[in-house]
Amino acid sequence: HKPWVETQLRARGVKTLPWTYVPDIEMLDVAQTLQHGPVVLRRSRTTGGVGFVLVDNLGQLDDAWFSEDEAYVSVAPFLDGAVALNVGGVVWKVGVTVHPPSIQLIGLPSCTNRPFGYCGNDFAGVTNIQDEYIDRIETVTRIVGDWLRGFGYLGTFGVDFMIHGDELYFTELNPRFQGS
Repeated sequence: HKPWVETQLRARGVKTLPWTYVPDIEMLDVAQTLQHGPVVLRRSRTTGGVGFVLVDNLGQLDDAWFSEDEAYVSVAPFLDGAVALNVGGVVWKVGVTVHPPSIQLIGLPSCTNRPFGYCGNDFAGVTNIQDEYIDRIETVTRIVGDWLRGFGYLGTFGVDFMIHGDELYFTELNPRFQGS
């Protein structure tokens, strides 16, 4: 459940995307956020880019809104030009192994008709990412792995990140083998 994971990791100092968790009855409150530019709506459980919608204006909001049993939709500003990254790791009884990151290919029209659809990874392109971000990715991935171990989790996992401007954001945890 993405909001729970994000809340838990924020409490451990991990910077996450600035999601606001909005109940159905407050959907029109998102109108204020839309005044500052497009927003992304996200279901609490997603996979491969399904469950995300880009909303450019108030007229699109009602049709795009996910009405679900849990009655919350995550809303965040659209970060145009952000670079999506993925890193894999392994949680051991003692320690966390972190593998090299890769750039995620998202929403390529030749690959998917979903704007946020997963299309694969570029393992060479990550060499263009500044070392400071690579170091921060490793640090945050270890924090996430240690958090997972606290629940008794042992094994492989993946973490998605986004770089926008000077900021590195945690975006998703996948406690499983990944396509990446």
